[in-house]
Amino acid sequence: MINEVQTINASTVRDNYNEFAPWVELYNPNPDTLNLEGWFVSNDPSDINYFRFYDNDSTKISPGFMMLWGDGQTQQESVI
Repeated sequence: MINEVQTINASTVRDNYNEFAPWVELYNPNPDTLNLEGWFVSNDPSDINYFRFYDNDSTKISPGFMMLWGDGQTQQESVI
């Protein structure tokens, strides 16, 4: 589930490039790891397939929280 969203991040949380980027925090309340392979996220209603999750370690959410950064840099740590 989407737990929290910050579309304008000027000084709250830095990514691992030490930048302030927009972010979405996902939460997995289940005891099992969830796989988002094949799911999409987007901030554009005319392109709902903007970003697709492919099968790798970053698409798996362990019980707890995961941060998605909205800056187009795909090589970032996303789990918080």
